[in-house]
Amino acid sequence: NRLGLTASKFFHPQAIDVLGVNSRVELAQAHATLQARRNREIMLAGVTLYDPPSTLIAPGCVIGQDTVVSAQVQISGVTTIGRDCLIEPGCVLHDCSLGDGVTVGANAVLKQCAVPKGGSIAPLTYRCDKS
Repeated sequence: NRLGLTASKFFHPQAIDVLGVNSRVELAQAHATLQARRNREIMLAGVTLYDPPSTLIAPGCVIGQDTVVSAQVQISGVTTIGRDCLIEPGCVLHDCSLGDGVTVGANAVLKQCAVPKGGSIAPLTYRCDKS
């Protein structure tokens, strides 16, 4: 080139990792790709996700083996879920700690809650233990 600078090729095994995000459509595609990777990692660790494309699990969350997560569930913050739990459809969990064998009923919203081993949360519950 005119400035005497050189250009080098860069190869990456997955092009999606280095593409720019220049629109809301591309942002949605990038989010879906990252969430699909996270969900795959969780499923390979022994967690059942009934509908992975509709399930959002943040990177800081830990879910125990043999737990079942239903469709349209959002798990975020620093949430820990034990083994053999059932998270029914439409639940939102943020900064929660669930012991082993906990059942969270459909469309429950839990924020900053601790549920002991074997506990059960009724469907349509809204619970926030800390302000």
